[in-house]
Amino acid sequence: MLRELKKQASKPAPELLNEYSRKVEFLKGLLEAEKLSSSTEKALANQLLAPGRTPTTAKERTPATKTVHLQTKARCTGQMRRELLGTVCSVLLLLYRLSCLCSAASGS
Repeated sequence: MLRELKKQASKPAPELLNEYSRKVEFLKGLLEAEKLSSSTEKALANQLLAPGRTPTTAKERTPATKTVHLQTKARCTGQMRRELLGTVCSVLLLLYRLSCLCSAASGS
């Protein structure tokens, strides 16, 4: 759509086209980050993305790209936390079971 917009005779001002291009590149980066396999890679890729600095509308206080960036970052962080806690809980459960087995073996 952006390419078609740039080809039109009545295209927007160059500054606006540059802003649109930055936003499209940001969204492409988000989509590429979502394709990564681990949550750590996703979080790192998300950190490297630079959201647009310009609000989408005049009434908007926070740019839409920044909002999307923060939401994606929170989702990646939450996924990493769940993975880490799941791993830690699994290890603790395994250690508990081993200690129970050792106690049972030494008590018999």
